[in-house]
Amino acid sequence: MKQISSLIAAIILSLVVFITVNFAGPAWLAETATGFNGKPEDWTNWVNVHLAIWASFFLGLISVFLNWKGLRNQKATADLPLLNREENVVYEREDRREIFASASKLPENSIVRQMVQRALAQYQGSKSWSQANEVLKSTTEEMQSRVDLGYTTVRYLSWLIPTLGFIGTVLGIANALEAVGQLTPEDFEQAAFLPEVVAELGIAFSTTLVALFLSGILIFFASYMQAEEEKFITDVFGDCVDNLLNKLHEET
Repeated sequence: MKQISSLIAAIILSLVVFITVNFAGPAWLAETATGFNGKPEDWTNWVNVHLAIWASFFLGLISVFLNWKGLRNQKATADLPLLNREENVVYEREDRREIFASASKLPENSIVRQMVQRALAQYQGSKSWSQANEVLKSTTEEMQSRVDLGYTTVRYLSWLIPTLGFIGTVLGIANALEAVGQLTPEDFEQAAFLPEVVAELGIAFSTTLVALFLSGILIFFASYMQAEEEKFITDVFGDCVDNLLNKLHEET
């Protein structure tokens, strides 16, 4: 359901861009961004490719935005006073139970909750600091893998966008060559067709230009957000080591 909503939102945003650029923007911007050169009969030759490019771009941005919202919520749970960060503190059995119970009140997808509870559960069963540390490490690796998998769609879209741009360019060149093939020898002598053909080729190559530009923007935001999410997981791991594992009371 979330994917369908994101797709619908991406299409709506793309249509808004098309309407705004084509009816309120300058002609050169309309030609470059949407392929519309003022001729309604030619507009349909480009709208499919350009609309797909913009829809893919906005779909990727929406995905990155949702990841940003998720990270913001995760950071909010990490700021809660779950662990005692004072020095010279040792967690006894009752302290561990209280921390485990407090972690249970956090959302199920909370990274802090999962790390704390897994580490405490392992320590409770084995009474081994090293085993609890290994569980914490494996949990960190698992969550970082989940983050990487969460950007699979964005990576695909960042590849799809320039591909669509190249498709649009090939279609534009084909249309221009088709128009040239219909010319008579007299048309070639007068060379009056050149401005129109050059304009068609300009729109064709601008399709790739726009696609590469949008793909670069999407890759930038996706890379930045993925790095921020992985950094947050690493920070939570370090916090759990410093303020949970290192404060456990070794029991025999």
